[in-house]
Amino acid sequence: MKLIKSISAFFFCFVIFVCASCSERTVSSESTVPSESSESAVLSKEPTTATTVASTSAVISYTATYRMIIDAFDWGPASVQAIVSLPDSCPESELCPFSVTEISPYGEKRTRSVTDVYLSDAEGNRATEESSYVSIEMDLVPMGTGSLFNFNLDTFLNEFSTQYQLIIKPETGASDFFENLSVDPTCTEMMIPDLERFESDVFADGDIRVNYSVFEPSEDGKKHPLIIWLHGQGEGGSDPAVSLLGNRVTAFAEEDIQNAFSGAYILIPQCPGYWSESRPNDGMMGTNPDGTSAYTEILMHLIEKTVEENDGIDSNRVYIGGCSMGGYMTLNMLFTYPDYFAAAFPVCAFYPDTLIDDEKLSVLADTPLWYVYCSSDETVPPSEHSEATLNRLLEKGASVHTSVYADVHDTTGKYFASDGTPVEYYPHWAWVYVLNSDCRDGDLSLWQFLAAQSRE
Repeated sequence: MKLIKSISAFFFCFVIFVCASCSERTVSSESTVPSESSESAVLSKEPTTATTVASTSAVISYTATYRMIIDAFDWGPASVQAIVSLPDSCPESELCPFSVTEISPYGEKRTRSVTDVYLSDAEGNRATEESSYVSIEMDLVPMGTGSLFNFNLDTFLNEFSTQYQLIIKPETGASDFFENLSVDPTCTEMMIPDLERFESDVFADGDIRVNYSVFEPSEDGKKHPLIIWLHGQGEGGSDPAVSLLGNRVTAFAEEDIQNAFSGAYILIPQCPGYWSESRPNDGMMGTNPDGTSAYTEILMHLIEKTVEENDGIDSNRVYIGGCSMGGYMTLNMLFTYPDYFAAAFPVCAFYPDTLIDDEKLSVLADTPLWYVYCSSDETVPPSEHSEATLNRLLEKGASVHTSVYADVHDTTGKYFASDGTPVEYYPHWAWVYVLNSDCRDGDLSLWQFLAAQSRE
């Protein structure tokens, strides 16, 4: 009976989490300008010459198509720029304002705030002379307009929406050049610059296949640590872009984190199912953990393969961390391979303290650890998970660093609620502080702590 109640409560929390994400908040934001790049990671599809915007709309022929630039944010990927491919070259004097309406992942029509319109090249870089491309930059709302992920309630996995569209129209009074222009609302390509730094591949071991992504720092003849990040429940599956973009994991390749380690290799495995399921596809979606995982062995083989194939990795400085179910897998890997990892950082870890016996507690006591969680987290209550384990570790005299937060809110200074306070995210999202390099214990930062750890 306890087990049934536990599973029901967990599913209830997730349903509340997902339903909440469907509603918009009233926030204001600064203009978001994507980084310019001549080469972008691209998710493409064949251009269409006709489409249906809604079930009641007639099929219309269009004379222009567009590509989208997607950026990674704390709440997932969002569209920030549309690059319209015109049938003819356009002089700057003919430019006009545009309106943009999006069809959201859940079928809602939402007005986008256009922040800039200019001539560009095919990649969205500004053009100084006439061009056959027009770029339209748009503002966004956290967890609202611009968001591209659909959370599938049948699988509890995030996925790119198949019905997301932008309805792009020249505003009333447009010049002759744009007066009769229509744009196909289905984009032909999704360009994602944040993915450029990572190489993705598939690793097979027996009947299990794991997608993974790797970032390699610049070669300098020195040894660098390897950081392994394990995603939560919603970012599993077979699309590595989801595991990189769902929680802005691409931040591991950015300057703040890379500079803290003077360069670090990053490994982002993607579980084909759920890290905390003991058998693949057991129907529980990882919500009934027993302290084991069906993916323990293949994950270790992938880690060993990554170390062996990269001479620049310091095998004595392998760090592992992850959020929610990824936090579960982080602890599972420590318990299974207690002498391999130099340090670990479990974040809002979904590992019930009742599954940690004295032997496992001793492993944690002997491992350099940094716990991160939000005290108001209702999805993975700390009192039954991280907090309970931490209390036992402290009673044992172990030294453990922690970053504990009362809530989870925007740290960028760009997004505010209607009362002027930073936008609040769901209290389970403690990884926001990790990926924004905000975790500290006194004067010590999480990255400084990890960088100093070695098995030697």
